[in-house]
Amino acid sequence: MVVWLVPSVGLLITSFRPPEAIASTGWWQAFTPASFTVNNYEQVLFAQGMDKAFRNSFLITLPSTVLPLL
Repeated sequence: MVVWLVPSVGLLITSFRPPEAIASTGWWQAFTPASFTVNNYEQVLFAQGMDKAFRNSFLITLPSTVLPLL
């Protein structure tokens, strides 16, 4: 039952690893030695155009959720 979680857990762990660690070892070796960072998330969130993408997603999601409830 838990086996289907393995790829998702691997992606989550990999998302917190530095790029050089991702390229050199697998996610299962992330804890020896542990070197985690949020730099990958900072790069995505502050990338050019991401504010517009979030706004567009919000403008589509909000009415799509609220209107069927009315």
